[in-house]
Amino acid sequence: MSEQIREISYQVYERTKKKILDLELGIGERINLKSLCEEFKVSATPVREAVKKLLEDGLVTLQPRQSYYVYTPTSKDIQEIYELRKILEQAALTSFKNNTSNLRPFKELKEKFEYIKNLPVSKKRKKFGETEDVHTLIIRNLNNQRVKYIYENLHNFTLLFQHLIQRDATTTTDEGLEDHLDLINAILRRD
Repeated sequence: MSEQIREISYQVYERTKKKILDLELGIGERINLKSLCEEFKVSATPVREAVKKLLEDGLVTLQPRQSYYVYTPTSKDIQEIYELRKILEQAALTSFKNNTSNLRPFKELKEKFEYIKNLPVSKKRKKFGETEDVHTLIIRNLNNQRVKYIYENLHNFTLLFQHLIQRDATTTTDEGLEDHLDLINAILRRD
């Protein structure tokens, strides 16, 4: 495969992944390869490669007769993903518990969350969604590339789950802000 096709495939992959995570492609929805080719104005090869990568990531499933569908999470999937995320974050927090140099980004994030907390409800969810996630910040400050790679895959699923929850809920933003502030304060206290 040429370098140009790889680059196009990567762009299609990223754009399609975003459509999945943002629920533009619905849970369980059949992925029409021809429509993606038309939408992205590319040939079938980069689209097939992108969908194969999404299949490897677990965001797409393959059903009989070679039909691709957006992943449909089960309650067990959600439980397992959050359990694994917790294990990775606990290890990361332990590793920099005594390191003061990594606290500045957490202080800055705390200020952003406190600002968002005081916004009107109509703006709060959007601003909260645009702000870097404290969980990602924890892992980003870890000096272990393999954990970061594993976490990136988990993060795709947690984003998907969060978008599903937020689509139907009204109070999750306030609860999420409080939970994230509690976590940041614990980090800053080295607790």
